[in-house]
Amino acid sequence: CCSALGPVLAKSGQEVVFSWPLPDVIQDKPILVVAFEQPHNAVFITSPATDHVTVMRAYEGRVNITEGMSKGLVQFSMANVTSRDAGKYLCVSGFLENDVVADCGETLVVIDAPRETTVTALAPPVTESPFTLRCSAVSVTSPRDHGLSLKYRWLEASHQNDGDAWTQITGNTHDEGLDLSIDDPEIPDTGSGVVERQPMDDNSGSSELNMEAVSRDDKGRRFACQTSEGLDLWSTMSLPYTVIPEWAPLASDLSLTPTSDSLTLTVGQSASTTCTADCSPLCHIIWQQIKPNNATVTVATSSTLTLANVGWEQEGTYRCVASNVHGSNFTTWSLTVQDPPSSWLSSRTHVIIVVVIATVGVALGMTGAAYVVVACRRRSTPIVWPHQKRDSGRYS
Repeated sequence: CCSALGPVLAKSGQEVVFSWPLPDVIQDKPILVVAFEQPHNAVFITSPATDHVTVMRAYEGRVNITEGMSKGLVQFSMANVTSRDAGKYLCVSGFLENDVVADCGETLVVIDAPRETTVTALAPPVTESPFTLRCSAVSVTSPRDHGLSLKYRWLEASHQNDGDAWTQITGNTHDEGLDLSIDDPEIPDTGSGVVERQPMDDNSGSSELNMEAVSRDDKGRRFACQTSEGLDLWSTMSLPYTVIPEWAPLASDLSLTPTSDSLTLTVGQSASTTCTADCSPLCHIIWQQIKPNNATVTVATSSTLTLANVGWEQEGTYRCVASNVHGSNFTTWSLTVQDPPSSWLSSRTHVIIVVVIATVGVALGMTGAAYVVVACRRRSTPIVWPHQKRDSGRYS
């Protein structure tokens, strides 16, 4: 079939003009049929020698032959085209399939604005990482094998007193020279609708919008796109995509309430501290106690650590660990446990005192030894008597 000039592009309802050179091989044929899609669907019949034309009934009143075939051209207009008229127009030297003339004909493409224009993210926006949005749409241009490529334009929202304004952006750079505010995302004015011929590979814009590295400051930015297949017929604006960055928690994102990172309690007292983390997505928080050998034991699986009726064994360093799918971090909190002020025996620095008094009680008429033992505890653990060497150490 068709002309090397490319398809005839038109909007629905327009009048279009077809024009292509008549090959030499057909100029001496007695009959020429211009048909739609297949030889039997004739639009009009003519004779290159006489310029006599017969328009088929289905096209009467819509098709007008503008130049005679004797000039070596096939040229005619068609009014009020619709998507049903879109397709290939053929030159046929008879009425059989093998009578179709090569390189003689033209394709009509009836353009409509694309539908279902959508912005999607290829992956969630993660701070310090590249991020890509993709624009897509459904073509409703006819015929389906039209071969046209989508054109794209990207827009970013800026809040104004009377609502959002949308500014066109190009590539990755905000072009201050393209300030195209769109208060209502309707299809733009299509203009006068002059028929265009375009090469099949015509395209502009990019289907993807790239950010080199997302930051937390990008939170709330909104992007949308529009698409077109030509003739300035742009789709309605897509629903906006709102950037909500995600990140792993930093140590500075963790905070404690009360804000102090240490606490002193007396044996038997109670207290609690709450850990929060600025994370996206939300973090799971646990509390761990660090043992003397640096091993950790989980002591709480929620954001609040509650210590009731504390004893010596709860003294030490704790850490709040916050984690999400992107990573984890922690902050530390220390607890000091002190003696009750009223108990002289509670000091952990006391040693066991065994007093042996040997007295010869002459006046009492007896000789013997008296043993006075002070019973103590080591970190709330009673001493078992008789003691052994392994019981040595500091007691209270």
